[in-house]
Amino acid sequence: MHRTSWSDRLAFLVQFLRRPRQVASIVPSSRSVERQLAATVAGATGVVVELGPGTGGVTRALLASVSPEARFIAVELNPVLAARVARIPDPRLVVRCGSAEDLPQILRDQGCSSASVIVSGLPFSTIPRTRALRVLEAIDRALAPGGEFIAYHARGTLERLVGTQVEGSRLELVHQRMAWLSIPPLRIYRWRRVPSHALQTSPATRQPVASSRAPRRAQVST
Repeated sequence: MHRTSWSDRLAFLVQFLRRPRQVASIVPSSRSVERQLAATVAGATGVVVELGPGTGGVTRALLASVSPEARFIAVELNPVLAARVARIPDPRLVVRCGSAEDLPQILRDQGCSSASVIVSGLPFSTIPRTRALRVLEAIDRALAPGGEFIAYHARGTLERLVGTQVEGSRLELVHQRMAWLSIPPLRIYRWRRVPSHALQTSPATRQPVASSRAPRRAQVST
């Protein structure tokens, strides 16, 4: 497992000081969180997306765990962090510097119709609510039927947002656990996108996504 370098930690801290609401943490994800996320996506095929890769610690762990045939797209809003992730020497990795709100278009630009797995480290507790709901809507649209949305988050904000009752939602919470060894401790969620025809007969645990309508070498594209 890749060890987070002091260079990565320093870069993360500098970007936090410059954009605290965007980065929302002074340190990258812990090795414990990296291992848990890697285990969750082990053997994943198709298109794997990571939202908010930061300095790339989780990215490396995911790349080591998913199928060698998988395509991997990392979407990072911060251009400095996006450039660092793009240095990871893996031909499956494409890095896009942009917003998660544009995920469906980003996938189309890469010749992909949908994603089989979306992993998010976005700080939903500091993102304005209307924008957070647009991001969740984009995730819902980008996931293939049966695809999984995996997110790690320090607070319960994301669970409440996904739990907003809106007609036509398709995300079902299938697993949740705590990563106690992280600083701060993180919640790791796992949602599955239910096919539309199964919505009427799905279990009561489904948590709808709210709507807010108003292989290449790593590279950064804008």
